[in-house]
Amino acid sequence: MRRLLALATVVAMVGISAVTLQSLVVPALWLGRTLVCGGAAMLVTTLLRTRTRSAGLPSLLGLVTGLLAITAVYFPDDALLGVLPTQSTIRSVVELVPPTLEQMRTSYPPIGTGDGVALLVTAGVLLLLVLAEMLAIGAWAPAWSGLPVLGLWCVPIMLGAPVSTPVLVLAAAAYVLLIAVQARDDTRYRRRPSAASAAATAAVTVTALVAAFALAPTLLRVPVPVRWHPIYELVGSSTTRLDLGLGLRDDLLRSTDSDLFTWTGAEPEQVGPLHAYTVDTFDGSSWSRPDRGELVPFEGQLLWPTPTDGLPSGDPVDIRISVQHLGQDRLLLPGEPRLLDLDTGADYLAAADEVVAHVGGAITYGVRIVPRELDGDRLASLRPPDDVPAELLALPETGYESDIAEVARDVVAEAGAETPYEQLLAIQNYLRDPARFVYSTSVAAPSTPDAVWDFLNDRHGYCVQFATAMVVMARTLGFPARLAVGFLPGEASSDGVVAVTSHDAHAWPQVLFDDVGWVRFEPTPGVQAGPPPEYAPEQPTAATTEPTTSATSTQPTAGRSEATTTTGGQTPATEETSGGSPWLLVLALLVLAAVGASTLATRRARRSPDLRERWDHVLHHLARLGVDVSPTRTPRAVAREAAELIDDDGAAALLRLAGAVETFSYAPRGTALPDDAELTGWLDAALSSARAAHREQRRDRVGV
Repeated sequence: MRRLLALATVVAMVGISAVTLQSLVVPALWLGRTLVCGGAAMLVTTLLRTRTRSAGLPSLLGLVTGLLAITAVYFPDDALLGVLPTQSTIRSVVELVPPTLEQMRTSYPPIGTGDGVALLVTAGVLLLLVLAEMLAIGAWAPAWSGLPVLGLWCVPIMLGAPVSTPVLVLAAAAYVLLIAVQARDDTRYRRRPSAASAAATAAVTVTALVAAFALAPTLLRVPVPVRWHPIYELVGSSTTRLDLGLGLRDDLLRSTDSDLFTWTGAEPEQVGPLHAYTVDTFDGSSWSRPDRGELVPFEGQLLWPTPTDGLPSGDPVDIRISVQHLGQDRLLLPGEPRLLDLDTGADYLAAADEVVAHVGGAITYGVRIVPRELDGDRLASLRPPDDVPAELLALPETGYESDIAEVARDVVAEAGAETPYEQLLAIQNYLRDPARFVYSTSVAAPSTPDAVWDFLNDRHGYCVQFATAMVVMARTLGFPARLAVGFLPGEASSDGVVAVTSHDAHAWPQVLFDDVGWVRFEPTPGVQAGPPPEYAPEQPTAATTEPTTSATSTQPTAGRSEATTTTGGQTPATEETSGGSPWLLVLALLVLAAVGASTLATRRARRSPDLRERWDHVLHHLARLGVDVSPTRTPRAVAREAAELIDDDGAAALLRLAGAVETFSYAPRGTALPDDAELTGWLDAALSSARAAHREQRRDRVGV
């Protein structure tokens, strides 16, 4: 009876601890199948525990039973009699692992799809369950059974996912109950402790208390060369989820390709990125947001952290932002002076340029953007202010700040930059140079206490690394800078509504200039962030580098005279008059033709990967239904085979989508293709039908 009670306690302890995985993987994906496999393993283990006194045999046979159950649940078509694994089963497992790891790397938690992810969770929970049972019952070491269970807690904790306190309490209670149930009550274990053992116990206890309350706070302030990256820093297909300890809620960034908010009224390039927060305190590995300044009630005033009197501005732009669930107390703002149209009370924090509105749920508000007239010439004449808060110039004391400063000086020296604007432009373009840095969401583990120094050496990162590097490099040159966190402006649809998704999460640097205030730069490569602002081009124009000489000078320089003087002694003006114009005209026509051809090719190239990616996405789901999607088959042949497995609406949409793919692949250039709305409709219908058919197949196989 004791063994049965102890085994039930082990199952409860592991099962409760497995709930912690729900923040990483949706329970509906793995819970039912894990219960089937774990239940089968524990049923065999329980029967053997009541019939044999062997310590390890019941656990071993229970593990074998669980593995057979996994084969029956996940690979019935590749197993002998639907249960016994074969070479085909092993091959299927091997083929499933790489795409599963890629999905985990490129998906936002909680993951809601993928048999491979569910398989890893089920196998992991089964293994830990068997290990805990063997230690607690077979080896009669209940205290040690907590080690494998601790593995379930380490996964979400080390990846930065939230952990439920009630679940922790219940798991701890089950662990204590297990120790109580399995406690030995023989008189051999009731010996009075010796004086030496009592003294050793007291010494260990005192040492632990001193370490916990005296040394731990000091040790936590010491920089360490290795830090854990939360999962949302390591995954993402086009960008990554941004938390950075800033309180951007999970509801706002909870899944891949989910719309976070929408806005209307202008083109995305007119609006630019929308920030929720700005941060200015960096410790070498992470950003923090200490309290800054006082909140000022919003009463319809123009919101901008610096005076706008006499500041030249362009035509106002009116937009309307709709958020279904704000999930935070900061509104999304464009990076230009703005007026807000709010139906609720709000406060403005000028020091951080943030608007605080305690809403939490759905909110719709209007924004009138009053853009500043910024250009290279104007910024080149400005300097950063002298009197700024110390945190805007602070550098983390990691031991590498002088090395970063040397890199910054080398960059501006190589570019020949003199003014602060030119130096900042040089840093931006240095980081955006694809020959030097690579945009990647796979970040190597840090090797020093300074994340910027690691990035400048590894040269792989995403927006957080690029923006942070520019902020720190700017500060080494004496320029006040900070980090803004929010979203790229998104993409407009045919009806004018701009949807911003989780893939648009972004961070960028801001630098403070006299008279105009905070100015955005964009060091993140265009693969994610798009082009930089117009006033900060990737390559300085002639008007920026030589504003006077090239615009007003009528006399050529010595170098120009040598380059343009002809062998006959004619001046450049005489040569141009005597016959240069036709050649210039021909050259202009050739340039226009090249630009036109490049535009057409670019449009086709942009459409090609989009259409092919959509079709590949469909093929992935059709393969799960058992459809032959080998490259040797035409799209129409694949669609016809799949039509027999899905409903009529999905089959019709799939055939149309296949026809569009064939038209693009085989038709002559210039052949008209369906518009994006039609393609999206066909894609959604086909995917919905394929998923429904796959769920039906899975229910028929598993019965859960």
